[in-house]
Amino acid sequence: MNKTRSADRNQWQSYAISAGFTLIELLIILTIIGILASIAIPAYNNYTQRSKLAEGMTSLSNLRLQMEQYYQDNRSYATAGATTCAIAAPAGNDFNFSCTAPTTTSYVWTATSAGASLGAGQFVYTIDQDGNRTTTKFNGTVSTSTCWEIRPGSCS
Repeated sequence: MNKTRSADRNQWQSYAISAGFTLIELLIILTIIGILASIAIPAYNNYTQRSKLAEGMTSLSNLRLQMEQYYQDNRSYATAGATTCAIAAPAGNDFNFSCTAPTTTSYVWTATSAGASLGAGQFVYTIDQDGNRTTTKFNGTVSTSTCWEIRPGSCS
């Protein structure tokens, strides 16, 4: 019986000495983490970019609603004798808004990305009095899309 205990103790001691990770095992783990990060980080960046694009689209939709309400009250999209839209441009975090060429019966609101989060001028969306939505620039590339793109070739 003594011999078995002694053998068990020696086996345990040899296991305790070799317990731990080898350099190869650590390199495999780091490689797996690197592969997962190379997939996850771009996916997260695309997700946050799309969430910021929603500000421009939502604000343009709200501006169109306000312009229609103004038109119902005044029968014109422009203020009397002025060349600016009757509705003031909102202050956006990621977009600058401008109204172009308002007349009695037409207008065009434009949302242009601003700042470092989306890149200045990298995204440009428009809406007009008929509700026509266009993307003129998506991620720095000129677009002729007749909708608001949230991904290349994918409309909202």
